[in-house]
This record gives sequence, structure tokens and C-alpha cells, in this order.
Amino acid sequence: MSTNSLPVLETSYLISSSKNKNPSFIKRIRQSYLSVLIVVSFALFVDMFVYGIAIPILPSYAQKRYNANSFEIGLLFGSYAVGLFFAIPVFGFVSDKIGRRYPMLISMLGLATTTILFSLSTQFYQLIISRVAQGISAAGSWVVGLALIADVTPPANFTTNMGIAMGLTSVGYLIGPPIGGPLYEHTGFRIPFYLCAGLALLDFILRFTLINDHDIAIIAAEKKLNQTEGEQSSMIKLLKSRVVLMTIISVILSGCVLSALEPLLPLYLEATFNMSPTGVGLMMC
Repeated sequence: MSTNSLPVLETSYLISSSKNKNPSFIKRIRQSYLSVLIVVSFALFVDMFVYGIAIPILPSYAQKRYNANSFEIGLLFGSYAVGLFFAIPVFGFVSDKIGRRYPMLISMLGLATTTILFSLSTQFYQLIISRVAQGISAAGSWVVGLALIADVTPPANFTTNMGIAMGLTSVGYLIGPPIGGPLYEHTGFRIPFYLCAGLALLDFILRFTLINDHDIAIIAAEKKLNQTEGEQSSMIKLLKSRVVLMTIISVILSGCVLSALEPLLPLYLEATFNMSPTGVGLMMC
């Protein structure tokens, strides 16, 4: 992609304050909504990679190490969603009040920290607590990250950029199991989660490097001024839409089906076909 084609924020501030008429490639990215798309997409990818990498690992590990039954293994998987569910509205409220910067940074640093703590757990209840904390930390990537994209993306590019961000979540979920299985089988329980923590720290660094908060605030303000009152939608108005309600129900049902398989299918494959974690990871992708 040519640097001249990057979607630079065309604001009076940038034009008047720029001393270099030919800014570097990195600077042009920092002055564009492309920086937000890169960081948020990578954050969502890491979140689903962390979730996916655990699928071939946790059932076998919990059963062999702690003699966990199916209910306890399901609880271990579900605890992540519990943290995510309760933290999402909190992150949304806080980010609306104090801005997107600190909630996003806390989210990525928290995900790295809780993932390391998860790998170091020696008791089953510690796994549960760490898993809940992972869900809480991951909530910031979703609500704050997607809000950032909505804040700065021009209406003409909004659907495309959201599609890119959400598409990378599928990539993370897809490649997590086939990577997690072999790593667990050949290196042990901790190494896969150290890898996840490293990716979360990398996104934390990208947040500092690529996103220019001043420029993001400017483009978000200009977009809001250019948006007419009729274009703005409230939550109540959205929930009154039959299309929106049907979409919510469909997402919930599909999520229930997938989450029901994740704690049970790896155990079934191992017991019935004597499948190794590597094979389970390949099957789950």
C-alpha cells in the first residue's frame, strides 16, 4: 500500500502543526484510523487466541491433574464468560466517562498478567479465579476496542473495518487449538499461556506506538459534529428493532452450541479414539 493512500485525518490541527510535509510511514499510520484498526484487530485476535489455545488443554489437564468431572470442566470454561459478561458494561461505562486510553491499556496488561497467573495456578479454584480474571480483562478489548473503531472510522469504511476486526477474532479462535495442543503435549502446561501473555504485551506496546491519542480525539470529535441527530441511535431504540433482537438471539444460540462442545468434545475424542492433545487441537480448529 502506498503511504499516500493511507486515510490521514484531515484536520486543521494536523495541517497546521505538521513541520514535515512528507511524514514517515509510521507517522502517517499514527495520524489515521488505520492505527486503531491495527491495534484493535490484533487485540481481538489475541483475546480469541487465548480462548482457543485453552480448548485442547484444559479438559485433559483438569481431569488428569485435579480429577475434575465434566461439570467442573464446564465451570472452568464458563468462568471466562462470566467475567466477560459482567465486565463489558463496566468497561463501556468507564470508557465513556474517562476516555478509551486507560481502559484499553488496563485490559491488555490485565490479560497478560492474568494469563501468567493462570499458568502458575496449583489449585483448581485458582484456575477458576484466574479464568474469571481473564474474562474481565478481555472485556476491555471488545467493548473499548470496538468503540474506538466506531469513534474514528468514516461511515463509508465502517462496515469493512468492523468486518476486518471481527474476522481476525475467527482467525485467533481457528489457530489457537492447533497451536495449543502440540505446545501442551511437547512443552507442558505453562508454555502455551506464556505465548499468550507475550502476545498481549505486544498489543500493549502497539497501543503506545501506533495510536496517537490527540489525533484520535480530534477525528472522533469531528465525526460526531458531522453526524446529524437523526443518525444517532440509543440502546432503547436499537432493542426495539426486530432485526436487532433476532440477531442477538442468533448470536446467543450459536454461542451456546459452541460453548457446549468445548469442554466435552476433547474428552470424548481422547476417551474414544485415544487422541492426543495435538489431534484434539487439529479437530477443534
